[in-house]
Amino acid sequence: GRVLRPLEYAGLLDGDRTFTRGDERHGKRRSIRDNRCVDTNAPEGHHEPLQSYADLLGTSPEIAQEHLAEQYSGRIVSPDEAVQLVGYRPRNVEPPPAEFTCDKVVVLDMPGCQCVQAVWQRSDGSHLAIFERKSQTDEWFADQPSIHIECEGTRCRVTQVGSQLAASWQVGSRVMTVIGVRNTNELAKLVAALS
Repeated sequence: GRVLRPLEYAGLLDGDRTFTRGDERHGKRRSIRDNRCVDTNAPEGHHEPLQSYADLLGTSPEIAQEHLAEQYSGRIVSPDEAVQLVGYRPRNVEPPPAEFTCDKVVVLDMPGCQCVQAVWQRSDGSHLAIFERKSQTDEWFADQPSIHIECEGTRCRVTQVGSQLAASWQVGSRVMTVIGVRNTNELAKLVAALS
């Protein structure tokens, strides 16, 4: 498929979605610390695994997952184990919408928080990953150009990360981030299922 350039996001949007361009970010790259769950004094480079994950997800999802799990001490768990490890019931461990199956649930020890990742597979064999973490701010990929759209009544930030689209939105005290979303129709289904 065609890789969209950041200023071509409008082509993803259909007529009944709200589009605003007030949050595009251009110019100097921000500190890698800006993309973590919370600001820490950890060494530079801790966010790089998410960028690599996004870059590999479309072509080598198994390698992408191995790399991410290695970097963040990822453990494949059951939904009940995820609840015990993070202290709340993540929305991404519930059964996915009909057009997806859940391949795995992983708990990642990220700087400043534990994150629950669900890897879902589409009927065509392609994957997307849903990350859920406790955070009051959506800072992942903040140094990349992005737009805000309204999906199912929820404000979402859509970002081009390499060849993938990532979308993030707040759900109470948690942030949902989906890497590998195809378009706003799919995003709307995910927002409805996960919010």
